Amino acid sequence: MFANTNSADCGDFTNCGLKPLGCGSGTYSGKAFYNSALTRVEVVQNEDYGYNEYLCVECENSVGSKTSHDNWHI
Repeated sequence: MFANTNSADCGDFTNCGLKPLGCGSGTYSGKAFYNSALTRVEVVQNEDYGYNEYLCVECENSVGSKTSHDNWHI
């Protein structure tokens, strides 16, 4: 999805997650989820007519530096 361009200075991402559109403090409750074991976003695939999902992806490194990418469209 995106790379940590400062990993040599700040360390690799240690945690990622999904947030509601706008990257606010709420809890994301849509049809996608972050699989931390496989380090990827996965989505519901059993919707006969498909769907649109908009969300925010946020990752951080071990020192707490965060990067967010809002308005991801699935």
